[in-house]
Amino acid sequence: LSIVLAAGINNLACLTVFIAIAAIFLKGLPVFFLGFPLVLAIHLILAAGLSILFSLFYVRWRDAKYLLEILLTVLFYFTPAFYSVSLVREAFPAIGFNAYLANPLVGILNFYRIATLKGFYAAVQQDVHLWNLVIIPALSAAILLGLSLAGYRKFQKTLNDYLAY
Repeated sequence: LSIVLAAGINNLACLTVFIAIAAIFLKGLPVFFLGFPLVLAIHLILAAGLSILFSLFYVRWRDAKYLLEILLTVLFYFTPAFYSVSLVREAFPAIGFNAYLANPLVGILNFYRIATLKGFYAAVQQDVHLWNLVIIPALSAAILLGLSLAGYRKFQKTLNDYLAY
């Protein structure tokens, strides 16, 4: 958890520079910039939930790191970092596209773009709705954090047994 919080604080400096450059080159920031703290909080909660959950698995089963590597690779390719959501909508059938939008990282990444890039909301408005930008990532983050904290409370007394080896 300390690593997630330290990375979040370190990320603030990078985001400050990014926002300043975006404001200069785009001649201002979009109105959606007011939602920037919300997307940061959702992102931090999601990362904290994932880190606690996989830490619990890793302490109990050392091979969980290989599962995590595979999962992160799959999530990387199912997150629109280098391609637009409209390309995915054109390539997949409707049910596949809706399953793709259920990935909370899709909403978080597009929310970051909408909050910082002027005119980006108009480009993705018909593909990504408010539900996908805020509700799915926020619910996923809250559920994941709740499950991971409940798991921690359940296994808290036996974690030291596995850490000794």
